Amino acid sequence: MAEQEISLITNKDNQEFRLKRSAAEQSKMVANMIEDTPAGEHIPIQNVTGSIMAKVIEWMNYHAGKPEEDEAEDWNEDFLKQVPKDTIFEIMLAANYLDIDALVDFCAKTVAGMIKGKTTEELRKLFDIKSDWTQEEEEKIHGKRS
Repeated sequence: MAEQEISLITNKDNQEFRLKRSAAEQSKMVANMIEDTPAGEHIPIQNVTGSIMAKVIEWMNYHAGKPEEDEAEDWNEDFLKQVPKDTIFEIMLAANYLDIDALVDFCAKTVAGMIKGKTTEELRKLFDIKSDWTQEEEEKIHGKRS
């Protein structure tokens, strides 16, 4: 018997995604919804755009039915190298909402790698964070003022 396909609808932009049940069940939230939704009905996904859901589903499809392994680490790294850093945060938020622990963990590990060893100024530049300190406060903190 063929594996059941699940239909997910993103409510933010009304996109439909179909994926195998084994892929869908990597999300604890979706797994619970599958049990509560009659067969053949769409499962609504709030709070996630179609473009981000497509990336999450790409990750879910790759990892469906696979035990955690070293090869997946390389695939995960390549997967996140393909997306802008802002998208990594959106994927992490979506994975958190969908309750996909492994994807949340990998996104967090990726972000940690991005910030490791960076100075405050480098982090501000990397994440486009504006300082709310005055020039005088900056100088005082950095000891440039007598």
